[in-house]
Amino acid sequence: MKTYILRVLFWLAVSATSTWAIDMVDRIVATINDQAITLSELEDKYAAMRKIVPSMTEQGALNSMINSALLLEKARQMKLEGKTPDDLIAAYIDLRIRGSVIVREDDVEKFYRDNRQDFAGKSYESVHDQIERYLVEEETTRLLKKHLEELRAAADITILLSDTK
Repeated sequence: MKTYILRVLFWLAVSATSTWAIDMVDRIVATINDQAITLSELEDKYAAMRKIVPSMTEQGALNSMINSALLLEKARQMKLEGKTPDDLIAAYIDLRIRGSVIVREDDVEKFYRDNRQDFAGKSYESVHDQIERYLVEEETTRLLKKHLEELRAAADITILLSDTK
């Protein structure tokens, strides 16, 4: 019986040590409402983002992950469909943000007049659609930033990452 108790105690000690070691390797660095971001997820995202944007910081990558989590949560609440989380987020942005953007004709004309030097002698008609797309994207970005500020203010976000790169 004594041997059995020693084996159980040994197993519990090893198990606790292993669990502690795993927690240290993959600890939670942030929570967003009822979701968690682990250190390994952050490191993977940070590495991928640095390939595209070399000046990206670890904090910037974490903020991007938080924003994505908030948008994904909203997309799922709206029961949107997509093959990947990025598809769901894009569908949400298209429906919730881009769908409300209206670019008036005089805004396109004003942009053309104010930036005529950038169009190298091209006629208004030949660049109209390009300008319109640009203005839609610009307004979508502005509204998305505002929406994310609102989502972040309403969310329960805890950042547990102390030393950022």
